[in-house]
Amino acid sequence: MTTNSELAEKFAKGATSGKANHTFIDGDTIYSYGYHFPMATRTKDGFLVNSSRYSVSTSKHQSYVRGAIAGTGKSAKEIKIDDLFKEMDKLKEESLRKSREKLKDVV
Repeated sequence: MTTNSELAEKFAKGATSGKANHTFIDGDTIYSYGYHFPMATRTKDGFLVNSSRYSVSTSKHQSYVRGAIAGTGKSAKEIKIDDLFKEMDKLKEESLRKSREKLKDVV
């Protein structure tokens, strides 16, 4: 099985799915223990990283993610969890808008 550290590396390199012991990737976001705690999400400019704390084990997961992201050389902006959820919603809306525009061109 993939370790939490290995999954963090895969996420930083662009993986959009994967699971480890207590972390998982869904699309452009990596989570610790569940959808209630996103650790980081990819943007077109780099990464948004959750600066909020939860538990000792989640802090370890966050450390893996921060280290993996640092190795990419891409920008990483730390934000609180509530702001991260808002930014994730904006990114999803933008993606949906672009998909709708593409569909209009096809139909």
